[in-house]
Amino acid sequence: MKTIWRSLIIASFSFLLFKCNHVTSETELRWMSNPRLKEYIHGDSINYKFLKADSLRFIGEHELALTEYQTLSNKLELSSVEDNYRLNQQIYCQLSLKDTVYVKKRLNQIGKLSYGGVSPDYLLNVGMYLDLSGDTDSSLSILYKAKDLYSTRYGNNHFKHWLSEIQLGKVYRYSTLEYDSVQAIFDRTVNQVRNQNIPIEVGWPAYFHLADINRINRDYVTGLTNVSEFIELITNDKIRFKKIYYEALILRAKLTSNSGESDVALQIFESVLEDLELLNDGKLSVDLLPNIYNEILISATRLKYVNAEVFNEYIEELKKFAQDSPLPSDVNINRLIGRYYSGIKDYERTIEYTEAALSEYIKGVTRRRLWIEAYAILAHAHTQVGNFEEALEYSYLSLTYDTSLQDTDFDWERVFSPELTSVKFKFVSYRRLGDAYSGNYAKSQNISDLQKALKIYQLIDSIALRNTNAIEEEALLNFFGEGFGMYSKAIDAIYHLYQIGHSEYYLDLATYFFERSKNLLMHRELLLNNTEYFPEVPIELRNQEKRLNKEISILKNAGISENSAKLKELLQNQKKHFDYIQNRHPDYYRSKYSQEMADYEEVKRYSDSLKRAVIQFHWGQDYIYVLSIAKDVVFNRVQLNSEILENISAYSKLTGSTKSLFGQDTFQKFKEVSNELFNQLLSFHNTFGEYKEILILPAGAITTIPFESLLITSNKTVEINYKNLDYLINHYEVSYAHSLKTHLSNNRATDFNELSKVIAYSFSEKLNAQSSSSNNELPNSWIEVQKIEQMNANRQSVFRYGASASKRNFVQDIYSGSHIVHIAMHASSSLTNRLENNIEFRHSGGNTNTSFLYGYEFLAENIKTELVVLSSCETGMGKEYQGEGTFSLNRAFVQSGVPNVLSSLWSISDRSSTDIMGGFYLNLFSDMNPSTALRLAKITYINNSDQITSHPYFWAAFNLFRG
Repeated sequence: MKTIWRSLIIASFSFLLFKCNHVTSETELRWMSNPRLKEYIHGDSINYKFLKADSLRFIGEHELALTEYQTLSNKLELSSVEDNYRLNQQIYCQLSLKDTVYVKKRLNQIGKLSYGGVSPDYLLNVGMYLDLSGDTDSSLSILYKAKDLYSTRYGNNHFKHWLSEIQLGKVYRYSTLEYDSVQAIFDRTVNQVRNQNIPIEVGWPAYFHLADINRINRDYVTGLTNVSEFIELITNDKIRFKKIYYEALILRAKLTSNSGESDVALQIFESVLEDLELLNDGKLSVDLLPNIYNEILISATRLKYVNAEVFNEYIEELKKFAQDSPLPSDVNINRLIGRYYSGIKDYERTIEYTEAALSEYIKGVTRRRLWIEAYAILAHAHTQVGNFEEALEYSYLSLTYDTSLQDTDFDWERVFSPELTSVKFKFVSYRRLGDAYSGNYAKSQNISDLQKALKIYQLIDSIALRNTNAIEEEALLNFFGEGFGMYSKAIDAIYHLYQIGHSEYYLDLATYFFERSKNLLMHRELLLNNTEYFPEVPIELRNQEKRLNKEISILKNAGISENSAKLKELLQNQKKHFDYIQNRHPDYYRSKYSQEMADYEEVKRYSDSLKRAVIQFHWGQDYIYVLSIAKDVVFNRVQLNSEILENISAYSKLTGSTKSLFGQDTFQKFKEVSNELFNQLLSFHNTFGEYKEILILPAGAITTIPFESLLITSNKTVEINYKNLDYLINHYEVSYAHSLKTHLSNNRATDFNELSKVIAYSFSEKLNAQSSSSNNELPNSWIEVQKIEQMNANRQSVFRYGASASKRNFVQDIYSGSHIVHIAMHASSSLTNRLENNIEFRHSGGNTNTSFLYGYEFLAENIKTELVVLSSCETGMGKEYQGEGTFSLNRAFVQSGVPNVLSSLWSISDRSSTDIMGGFYLNLFSDMNPSTALRLAKITYINNSDQITSHPYFWAAFNLFRG
């Protein structure tokens, strides 16, 4: 009976193997993981040989598969159909290995042998051969024919159809750089794998190419999701997929490095190296190590500091590989050395080694993206050394190869043509061209060069904006960070053009680009929270987005891996939600990424009507730019040299710590640094005229400066006395804003009086008022909230102390409606992770346990209150992202729609904060606005303090952000 079953099984597989030109079924593709199948097909049989060769081919082991097919050529019992199939698959392997020596001759031979019409396998190989020969158009034409023939013979869901789709995607990717078409093709194939219409053995290249296209398009979050999904699919079968598995890990590391986490990427690479050493697989090491070393060095050059010793060690390893066999086409030693010198800003050597790499690219067969990279690096390097003509030439070459217009007769001098807006570009390539024109202006003083540079930056901004509809915040933050340098260059070009012509047109552009350089995400969230905008968008859709944002943030804060099933499901649901919103509410969707910014005329009207000077800062690469709109307009720049950096750093230390209070030297140092910073940043205050209010929009390290504590004049007295110094607060009322767009959207007049409803939270309760600090108590928080309660007559107000000041109660109270929310609790702000900012509440079960409310938990909510007071430590501090600003607890409340948020810059004195808060509320309930109330409370505190406790440490930490 066993013999009969064996005969039936072999007969069945013989039929499957050679039916329809030897079609390999999904079951056959999984032969290695099926020991029962091997039992019935003898290892020396033709069936077994074909199965083994086909399986090796489908998992990408083309060299091993080629050996198996060549072994089959010795089998005299092969039929003509079998031999035709064998030759086609052998050629496929040779083409995949780029071994084309005998391919053309064999293709002619197979073309004559094809039975029953043209074989789609034959057409697939011809298409691949034409692509390798450089005939891309003919290649695509033939591959489409192969795809149609596969579809006709086997149907659209057959894996052979998708195999031709994958090959089409490869040609589009490497030969045409049509990345939109590539992504669409591989998206379709990956979806078929997910739907289990085709096996992973066939579809795995689609995962790789899709993730890598995500990398090229700078959508690193999606790329990481795709490659992580693939790794998860093959992890249980990684022995069979050994090479592919480690290549997937390498791709994950590359995406991680691209997303700005080069240190994490290096850890992944080191882990792969350890695995390879344990595996002791010489063939696998030879295949993978050059690429790993290559990527380690690329990741290392992305870090601010590259260890020269380690760099040289890996270069030497690569040189050893090169002695034994040619390095992979992507691995080029001169390229890596050029990147290294670019990283350490030795641009002469950058040019030397990158040009050597380029000459090697031109001689050999390399991917065009390496040409693009070389052109781009050379454009930047020549700009830095002042060779602007060469820089322009390489910039145009970079653009040519970076678009679908690469092989056309397009005149790149028409780079500003409107027709270019329909072409997908890499904005970083444009930036290099703009930088070259800008540099050429510095050399030649030709205004037309500067005007061209500005037009390019405007075009970049327009193009880049299309990419800001990415779903994930990480992707957006990385995108804005890459484009940040362009905003600095644009502002610099505008600065020069304004100095030449003093035209309001340039003031309008300056206002726009100052705004574009920060807080675009904040605008997006404000729009989500404010239902007055686009009331036709159902509230449940807005709430769904908030819920998804919050759940994703919670998982990420918990350190959940990006390839976890739950996180992947949330990201997919988020994408579906955005697609739905885009289709059903396109105007609302577009407005979230709108280019509309506050213009100069609008800001001037605002400034004049309120007699409030508006001062915007932009922290550039070489300068701090200042745009002041008041009685008169000032557009200045301050060189970002060691002197001002040392002053900012010193002032933060002098004001934010009690260590700087005593000593004659310290007192003199404080006066000197404070006055110097005032002269460097606000020397133009005489242009304010009668304006006595200042609204400051800080940037970069300036966010750490409490401007109201700067000294307008330097007191010459020797005696230590901080009380009688000429602080800015004595002359002006100072407040702050994250961006003009959010401020003008949130700005509204509000009456604060004794009838205002208040919600106030104290970490400590009366019985613990004298508890020691070792118990984590804040005894003066009770006194602070008590004062507010005594001043407030509104019976609907809520005052909670100690155990009652829990997170659970706060979440309920905050949505009950109030005018003022006061939080006198512990708080923590992270300078490295925006998701770690939190407020520490009491746990509802007792006084000793605490519960944390994270910023991301409420930033997507619409908090209906006019003022939030964060009487806690460092609530105005947080991680700064280029192109977006500082992520602080302050920002989280502003982003929730709160028009006034009072926060702190450092760990404040418990006792002095109680005095200032008491005075602040007394003024506020006397119908003053928050900014005036805070200024008067600070001045009162200074007047009532002694010579030491009048130091800014005790009163300057608090500042008010107006939306």
